[in-house]
Amino acid sequence: MYTNSTLICAQVVDLICRNDSICFKSWVIIFAGGNCCLNMSKKTLLEKYEPQSTSVKNLVHLAQQGRSSTFSKFDYGFLGNLMRYRRIFPPRYHLENIPVGNLLLMNGLQDALADAMDVTRLIIALGGAAFVHTHPYFGHLDFVFSDSASTQIYPQIINFLES
Repeated sequence: MYTNSTLICAQVVDLICRNDSICFKSWVIIFAGGNCCLNMSKKTLLEKYEPQSTSVKNLVHLAQQGRSSTFSKFDYGFLGNLMRYRRIFPPRYHLENIPVGNLLLMNGLQDALADAMDVTRLIIALGGAAFVHTHPYFGHLDFVFSDSASTQIYPQIINFLES
């Protein structure tokens, strides 16, 4: 979906970088961390779909999760939590109830948005994941926008889905 916020972000980056690929790569690093194999010829496609729109509340919730190192519902503060949840702290999500037999987790060791420690925390919270693939060089956007994803990532996803 090509939203107004995505269009505005693309226009800001274009205004600052003026079609300079090194400048554009710098913007990608700022927002998504390093990526080993990002194909810059897909810049137009990347601008069309990234960054995705989200609400301020969603970003606040993401920050709460990072600060508290928990997987829990939105924290409305002492009184807000009492009114909404009938408890002081927001209830946690019971990730251990998610069946992991048909779950594939893929991550890259260069991913700044979902680093190895976060992925490990998720696996522990799930009670273990049956299938985990860690790519040593991939960053966050490499899984979708790198040319080598079609040979290094997609076949593993297809094998997983067929098994």
